[in-house]
Formats: sequence, C-alpha cells, structure tokens
Amino acid sequence: METVSVFARVRPLSAREAREGEGRAVYAQAAHGAVSVASAYGGDGDRAFRFERVFDEDASQGDVFAACCAPLVACALEGTNASILTYGQTGTGKTHTMLGHDVWRLAAECARAAADRTSDGERGLIPRAMACLFGALKRSRARACVKVSYVEIHNERVVDLLRPPDGDGEPAALDIRDDAERGMIALGAEEVEVGAEDQVLDVLWFGAENRAMCATDLNERSSRSHTIFAVAIERLDRDGRLLRSKLNLVDLAGSEKWRSYELKAFSAARCVQINHWFGTSRPNFEIL
Repeated sequence: METVSVFARVRPLSAREAREGEGRAVYAQAAHGAVSVASAYGGDGDRAFRFERVFDEDASQGDVFAACCAPLVACALEGTNASILTYGQTGTGKTHTMLGHDVWRLAAECARAAADRTSDGERGLIPRAMACLFGALKRSRARACVKVSYVEIHNERVVDLLRPPDGDGEPAALDIRDDAERGMIALGAEEVEVGAEDQVLDVLWFGAENRAMCATDLNERSSRSHTIFAVAIERLDRDGRLLRSKLNLVDLAGSEKWRSYELKAFSAARCVQINHWFGTSRPNFEIL
C-alpha cells in the first residue's frame, strides 16, 4: 500500500527579520493542522491550508522526527521502501530540518569542529533516523547490512557526492537505471557501509565538501540542487528471510518566486528550471 502524508513546519523569525521589524507571512494553527497566510502577503485572513499535521515555531527537531520520520524508519526495518522530502522556499529551514546544522556553510569554511559541536536537541532527521535505525538493529540482534549513498541533482545532472571531482573539477554524471531488485538506482554511485551514527556524520561531511553551491539574495550559501541521502538496508528477520528496503531522505532545492527577487540571470534561469522540475515531479516522487 502506498501512502503519502504532507506535514508543514513554520519557522520562527530570523534574527535579521526580528531586528528589522518584519511581520509574519504565515501563521501556524497547530491544534487544527492548518497554516494561514497573512493578508499583507496575499492571504484573506480566513483561508487556511490544511495538512496531516502542522508544527509551529516552538516545535523541536525531536517533535518533527517522532511524527514524520520515526514511523518510516520502522517501515524500512520491515522491508518497505520509504521516503521523506523537505520542500519550500530558500531560507525556510529545509536543510536545518534535515541535517540540524548548516553543513554546507561549515564545509565551505572548513569548520568541521563546529559541525561536531551540534547539540543533541538540534540534530536533524538524517542523524536521528540513522541513530534510530542502528538502535533498533542492535536491540533485535538481527544480522544486517546498512549502506548509504549521497547523490545530487544539479543542472539536470546526477552526480555522486561521495566521489571526489575529476581533474577538471567537474564530477562525472551518473546514469539512472531501473534495477529489477533494487528499483531506480544511480548507476555507479558509491555505497558506503556504515554501522554507527558517527560514521554517517563522516559521510555527510565528505559529501558536503563536494557539493555544488551558489549564492542567492535569500541565502548567500543556499544550494541550487536537490540531494538524496539513500539508506539501503538488508537484514534477516526471525524466520531467516532476507528483507531488503531503502529509506530516501531528500533535501530539495529552494522553490523561488524569482521575479520577486534581484537574482542574477543564471540564478533566475535555475529558479525557472527548478520550479519546472517541481511541476512535473510526480513520477519522480512515485519512484522514491
């Protein structure tokens, strides 16, 4: 059975927004599972958009993980493929929700120590999911193998973040294939066997150092690409049956209303391309 659930998370005002006295564009009605748009931003004050669940500004990373991701980890352990995707405009907190810290900026600054100091409460969905997965496998004492891959879709090319760029500085593009056993795969993508959360953080850091990035007016170090952190799980159940599944954790590029911002010509073209991808992405989501 295929099930799709949609959740919404509203971030608090940033320090700059609060300092400059900017108002709120949206309001979370967590008790009613709804989000309303302020009239100053095109809303009518009464219209609300409803979701499976809404997380307001006070929701913790743990709250989001428990509701959105923990059930998917449990499904993956039982042999069912599962995916979670973060979607929204640049600066809305997608990468914070997924990773917990701005690993892209820290990697650019060669500040690994700062990344390692991320508080437990700020850990994102990926480290929490992997800790949950390893904890469940340890408790079950099941024989298992967990491998992770990290790919990026940038400028309509799929590249491997776990493979250093070639001599010309450009990573080689990967081909997509439909595998009879594993489904859609990025052919030739590096898979790293992991057994602990620390090893996963090493993989994330290595991928961050290779990731293509550019600047926008919304977020100077915002990424213009989608990333897919894929977790392949193989384990034996109590009856000795081999269970195979994949858990995809996807951080989508920012979906911009580019006419509203002073973007460079290249960035504006990328915004159009990204938004077109979202508009035609249902088959991609079904594959995931």
